[in-house]
Amino acid sequence: MVSHRRIGSGNRQAFAQVSGEKEADVVAVSMTKVFAERWLMPRLDRLHSAFPDVIVNVHASEKVLDLRAESIDLAIRYGPVDLAAKPTILLRDVYLAVAASSISNSERQPV
Repeated sequence: MVSHRRIGSGNRQAFAQVSGEKEADVVAVSMTKVFAERWLMPRLDRLHSAFPDVIVNVHASEKVLDLRAESIDLAIRYGPVDLAAKPTILLRDVYLAVAASSISNSERQPV
């Protein structure tokens, strides 16, 4: 490893950048792509305004990760909910079936 004293004062800042010293807090979150798009992304601007020194690294994937091995601080996933624990609902899913009029049966009324 190169000593700070040997590289000179003009290069100390550059050395600090590559040696791992950081100026901001970094939070790594893992979530599904849909959750990132529909819930997190619309809120990131407000989060950055409130906490400008926090950097959010988003891992958007359906793959379940080993949080320790992947250095993930927080993971958000769909799954069964224990209603006795009084969970906070962050997002409700709404499904809508859509078809082009050229392939739909015009005699049927929309559901």
